[in-house]
Amino acid sequence: MTVRRETELSVERLREVLDYNPETGDFIWRSSGSGRKLGQPAGSPWSNGHRTIMIDNIPYQAARLAWLYVNGEYPPNGGKIKFVDGDQLNLRFDNLRLAFTRKEHNSLFRERHPKATRFFNLKKNYNGMTEADYMALYVAQDGKCAICDQPESATREGKVRWLCVDHCHKTHDIRGLLCSACNTAIGYANDEPERLDRCAAYLRAHLANKAVN
Repeated sequence: MTVRRETELSVERLREVLDYNPETGDFIWRSSGSGRKLGQPAGSPWSNGHRTIMIDNIPYQAARLAWLYVNGEYPPNGGKIKFVDGDQLNLRFDNLRLAFTRKEHNSLFRERHPKATRFFNLKKNYNGMTEADYMALYVAQDGKCAICDQPESATREGKVRWLCVDHCHKTHDIRGLLCSACNTAIGYANDEPERLDRCAAYLRAHLANKAVN
């Protein structure tokens, strides 16, 4: 007999062959056949420590089946299941949580606590800069970039970004708030005024030649 790899099982098929009790975490067979008996507990621990249940000759991780049974769908984006108490055999539904990647976790935290995240990073990255320090600059600049005198237009996750904090990489002094475009431009120029002067002269010369021609 060949054991096939796990595929997504339909919730209808799952509920046809198994009962699941969210309060106890128990799976019970609803029918007999293929080595199972009606009313018998389903599943056994595998070498990876998880409880696994064979359905139609395919092994399924019991925790993912519990999620499917209750929610009617698998964990989103192939998400893994985290066990709150650390016990992989404890399949009570209140012991199961989605296990986020670090990127997903950070994104979720930013979504739920945008202000806390923003000003924590300010203090960490800009020599102890506080929310009050930032807002004082923001008000002084009328919410606009200190170079182009325009508000920020770049977005992140569908929302307009905050103005960037510009600082001297040698002295770490805060110079002002810039839009993403201007901040990137002086960054690529290595904060060298002479290089930016040459960029401006180059553009002006090109425009002058175009006007003559």
